[in-house]
Amino acid sequence: MKAPAHITAGLTFTGILCSIFDINIFQSYMTTSLCIFCSLIPDIDTTRSLIGKLFYPLARFINRKFGHRTITHSLLFVLFVLTVLKTLIFFNIIQNRDLTMNAVFAVLSHIILDMFTLA
Repeated sequence: MKAPAHITAGLTFTGILCSIFDINIFQSYMTTSLCIFCSLIPDIDTTRSLIGKLFYPLARFINRKFGHRTITHSLLFVLFVLTVLKTLIFFNIIQNRDLTMNAVFAVLSHIILDMFTLA
């Protein structure tokens, strides 16, 4: 899938799931931006993606080491994102705990959507 499809579906998927927990992902630019970023971040494993172009050296390394749709398109990566965000919350770098749920659902949306496509 292309970036616009991941952004649109990520906002929809995350918005619906977060609303179940009474979290509004559109309450501020930060929560919406986080959702958009996290719905694209699994594609950092290819240099042809929008996020891969932004972080080209890292994308090139991950692509050469693991390939596309491997390590960053797994539940292990979702747990990694969750762990990083929980650590940032623990050290009071991030004050809003709802951001964790927002980010995890957005990454999960990317992985689920890619299950329905071939490339």
